[in-house]
Amino acid sequence: MQHMQRTERGKNMIRKNIIHTVAGVIAAALMVAAPIFSLVTFAGPSDDPVIQAPHVGPGEDEEEYAQALADWAQAIAQNAGSAVNRSVPAAVLAEGNYYDLPNAKPMAAAIDMYSYDMMVHDLNNMKQTYPSLVKLQSIGTSLDGRTIYDVIIGNQNASKKILIQAGIHGREYIVSTVAMQQIDALLNGAANGGTFNGMPVSEMLQKVCFHFVPMANPDGVSISQFGEAGVKNAKFREIMQNGFAMDTATGRAGGADYATYLTRWKGNAAGVDVNHNFDANWGEIIDAGYGRAVGWKGANPLSEPESKALANLSYSNKFDATLSYHSTGSILYWDTANNRSAQTSYEIASLVHDISGYSIMGSVGHGGYKDWMQKISTVPSLTVEMGTSVCPVNFAEYPEIWQRTKAIPGIIAEYVLKH
Repeated sequence: MQHMQRTERGKNMIRKNIIHTVAGVIAAALMVAAPIFSLVTFAGPSDDPVIQAPHVGPGEDEEEYAQALADWAQAIAQNAGSAVNRSVPAAVLAEGNYYDLPNAKPMAAAIDMYSYDMMVHDLNNMKQTYPSLVKLQSIGTSLDGRTIYDVIIGNQNASKKILIQAGIHGREYIVSTVAMQQIDALLNGAANGGTFNGMPVSEMLQKVCFHFVPMANPDGVSISQFGEAGVKNAKFREIMQNGFAMDTATGRAGGADYATYLTRWKGNAAGVDVNHNFDANWGEIIDAGYGRAVGWKGANPLSEPESKALANLSYSNKFDATLSYHSTGSILYWDTANNRSAQTSYEIASLVHDISGYSIMGSVGHGGYKDWMQKISTVPSLTVEMGTSVCPVNFAEYPEIWQRTKAIPGIIAEYVLKH
């Protein structure tokens, strides 16, 4: 990881601003969410601490990030206690489940603009710390040369397998943070006697193997976070510039300036919406037909390395459930046209609704990964839209997002073990 040159003032900023008081962050989250949600009661200062990091560019300073993790661990220790989503019926979730265990050595911090380089740093730490539980596998390379990781957690020979993929849309990078913290919570739970509804996590991970793809579109994430500096190849900067010019000329840019336009980048480096690039009602998608911030469907289904990576992973594994993490809207999409797994997809949607409070909605679906899985297989599949604000989701929402979604891996594991 390259070290960026910074002024001493910039280096001091990360330490001065790294930790907000937990109560203050949660209060901000509640203010954002108040008009829509009223179900969740937080435990105050004992809720999950959050770091607000300065917006640093590609190749973050490794020393500073290590300090961020250390500060986060200290904040957890200072605010120890069980953070309970009190809107959840006791019959669904027991108190004191693994995700509420103290974590003396966190592997992934809740950081605004959690980047690809941060993720790779954290994945390597996880592999070194939990070699028997973590396997890192490359399932492809993005257009701009970034490895797309499949993070395999637990017994690879387990009879049940679950896929959780996140970050397929660049500007929705907050869900990559959720996925990484879910991995971290599972590993911490397995190592420290954690349970889920009475089942030891160590036992769960012998019976269920999780495949996490925490950042399915790393180039898009990098563009949304860092603009033109997020890509290495000049041809992709030309696509970004041309997309902005054409969208501005046609009014599709909504009056945004170039910098703001890039923060809204949804597609991959070529401006293709990877989640419109799967062969599920693909031909019915009508879009602008060129690379742009919100993307286009591509020249043909699976034309992009990112969509091919997920498709190949799905073909090579017999998954018992798949979940796609997106933002925003606090919605659960379970249906599509020609859905071969309608009943079971609705069942897992109902479970996630019970623990999150998110609304269940049907959809026809065009070109999405979930739609494609439901078309080609009987695997129950679900899209989870997290947050309420316009993408990129305001990071002040993260504490509530985490409270509503932290139990998803456990509840889905419990489901597949019963079916």
